[in-house]
Amino acid sequence: MKNDISAAQYGTFEYYEERVKYKLRQIVLSKRLNTVLSEQIEEENPSLSSDQIKLEMKKKILEMYLNYIEF
Repeated sequence: MKNDISAAQYGTFEYYEERVKYKLRQIVLSKRLNTVLSEQIEEENPSLSSDQIKLEMKKKILEMYLNYIEF
């Protein structure tokens, strides 16, 4: 999505259409990440319960985020 929208473009149908496309891409990517992390954690630790897997996923996502952003 382009961040350089003009005031004339803001609020138009095309603007909202692009926003919807952007959000849908985010949803697809987050679902993929969720699946990949879940499978990876299950392979590494087959004895974990689903709640423990979810907790490990949250930790891994936080770790990935903190390694990505700049302080």
